Amino acid sequence: MLTIKFYPDSDANTLQEPTERYETIWKKEGKRIVEKIEEASGLKFKESYINAVVFVAKLPSRSCPLSLRANIIDERKLAVLIHELCHRILTANEIGLLKNQFQSEQEKTYEVHRVLNLVLYDVWSDLYGEDFAKRNVEAEIGLKTSQIYKKAWKWALSMSREKRKEMILKLTRKRD
Repeated sequence: MLTIKFYPDSDANTLQEPTERYETIWKKEGKRIVEKIEEASGLKFKESYINAVVFVAKLPSRSCPLSLRANIIDERKLAVLIHELCHRILTANEIGLLKNQFQSEQEKTYEVHRVLNLVLYDVWSDLYGEDFAKRNVEAEIGLKTSQIYKKAWKWALSMSREKRKEMILKLTRKRD
């Protein structure tokens, strides 16, 4: 089982409670989250433990190092944790992008999220239902990188679940 240890970025009082919320979420849901991500991606986590830093900022959460925003509601904490863990499993397993040449950082971000979204929507909906998945797609589209996320989500959701699964499995086989 994957272990995640959550640490506040500093000793600021405002970080203790959100750090504890992430810990509670992980204790309650971690096993199911790992199982669903592995099932949807056809991959296994390469790591047995990850340290996560909980911080307050306008910056987005990041997968490596795992850095999670404190100042978001609990549903988003859960959705963002799953999003970043999907990045981790894909990166650790060297799942390639759909294209290899990028003209800009925005184009690379788009390509990374196209691959991620082949897995993420189905993980969210399998774990917490279609409404949860739809709300969190909308939340991602509302982020600072919204045009990139919107385009990546539109692409992934234009396919059926079966087609998304077929595409991620094709990428998985390419690395073998």
